[in-house]
Amino acid sequence: MTAPVEIDVVMLSFARDRQLYEMNLTAIRTLRESNPGIRFHVILIESNQDFPSFGWSYDPETVVHIPKEKFNYNRFNNIGMRMGKAPWILFTNNDVVFHPNSIVKMLEAHHDRPDVECLCPVDPVSSYTPPGFFPENQKVAEGYHVRTTFTGWCFLVKRSIFEKIGAFDENFDYYFADDDFVMELRKFDVRNAAVVDAHVNHLYNATSSKSDGDFNERMQKDYVRFHQKWGSPRLIAWRNRLAVHLLRPLGMKGLINRLYAAKVAPVK
Repeated sequence: MTAPVEIDVVMLSFARDRQLYEMNLTAIRTLRESNPGIRFHVILIESNQDFPSFGWSYDPETVVHIPKEKFNYNRFNNIGMRMGKAPWILFTNNDVVFHPNSIVKMLEAHHDRPDVECLCPVDPVSSYTPPGFFPENQKVAEGYHVRTTFTGWCFLVKRSIFEKIGAFDENFDYYFADDDFVMELRKFDVRNAAVVDAHVNHLYNATSSKSDGDFNERMQKDYVRFHQKWGSPRLIAWRNRLAVHLLRPLGMKGLINRLYAAKVAPVK
């Protein structure tokens, strides 16, 4: 008998009320029920320090970890990543609903395209990927476009890629985390693609809309960080075109790495 595929699932949560807790339950239930043959080790990183007092619980295969640190999107993803050991990691929001065989199809796509080490589903009702967005009969759409070919709210990666690119950059508190990760993938020439028939519905901002804090201020700070690290929008576009159209076909991974090399300047 073939052993089931094992996947660590890192899911961030802020279950401050019953509605958000039940949203977590739906995400975990649909993930497990819709993907038979896969063993998911769900690592729920919970921001609500009072969660244990609510008396809520999950299935035995779900581990709840409550960090003492203040919420930081990338830091919490790093915590979850380091708690697991499976060869695949699914990073997913808790405000998602998984369609039948969504993760199975992503693994099948990797089997057909083993050079693609980061795979994303498609939300068939999202305004970012309306019907006809992807060419007919296209199964795998390679690219690095946030919200279309790269969906930061749900993506499956080989654990081994972090040996190349390092952990998530914790300078990014929340906003521009997706953009920064995509740039790291480009820098190290890690291929990413959307799997067109792997469907997941994303309930946008279902958790963040209930969070506290000044999101406009946080967005501005992360915007500054992003461009201090990667350069102006014009420079980023030039680097991307050069890497995709000139360097990658020639196999110049080392040059691509140096092209994107940068350090984050402190933000006050």
